[in-house]
Amino acid sequence: VRREALKILRQRGSLLDWQFDRLESEVNAPWEGGLSAAIGQLTDLKTELEERLAGLSAEDKKRIVKPEEARDLKTFTVEQQEVVLEVAQHLGDNSVRTIAMGATDG
Repeated sequence: VRREALKILRQRGSLLDWQFDRLESEVNAPWEGGLSAAIGQLTDLKTELEERLAGLSAEDKKRIVKPEEARDLKTFTVEQQEVVLEVAQHLGDNSVRTIAMGATDG
């Protein structure tokens, strides 16, 4: 039953990966109230999120992305980039202030 419930949660995308991993570890833990503790934490998290949403203005609520739309968003990848720095000042304690000789893009 536990494995089937976890499988359904994973398929539906009901939880974020870290939430699912935590729930899975709690479910597979020795029976010391692990599942009830995990459910309690998720309930607390849901309550906190609902309180935060209630505090948002109407303008902010317009900016919230629905889960269906979030799936269609394009993501970016992090690529390694070589950055050349010029030492502008020696600060002491093995620290320096530098200037990038090229674009750092954020």
